[in-house]
Amino acid sequence: MRFTKNTRILVIDTETTNTHDTSKGADMSDVLVYDCGWAVCDIYGNIYETASYVNRDIFYGEPDLMDSAFYAKKLPQYYDDIAKGSRMVADIWDMRRALLDTIERYNIHYAAAYNARFDANAMNRTIQFVTKSFCRYFFPFASIEWLDIMKMAQDAVVSTRNY
Repeated sequence: MRFTKNTRILVIDTETTNTHDTSKGADMSDVLVYDCGWAVCDIYGNIYETASYVNRDIFYGEPDLMDSAFYAKKLPQYYDDIAKGSRMVADIWDMRRALLDTIERYNIHYAAAYNARFDANAMNRTIQFVTKSFCRYFFPFASIEWLDIMKMAQDAVVSTRNY
């Protein structure tokens, strides 16, 4: 990983539904994204662009699944945000197109998320679900390296405990 002053990083966050309770806790292996947001930033913390999308295919198209959303109690706020225009509603293809356009415009090679594997898998699982596996991957694997903010934070905390 080599950052320069011109490096742009795509920071992603998703909210999901279809979580299943098990005797061992929540099973999140088959989650579906109803909310995806991102920001393009540099290594100094400057933000160049943000986006916030509500996935029409899941949010409106799968109302029974929305009952299992981790933040189901926040759904009224989503309706308010959509009405105000602070969240855009789009289907999975338009969300993907917007994300790929952002990656291209900023020449992005790094995506970061808190628990990155979860977000990447959730987006992939969602596009597989919606397209009935016609499309299997939401992100272009060859050009994106994932950074896990949770792992980075854990490493930083552990390394500073010796001081």
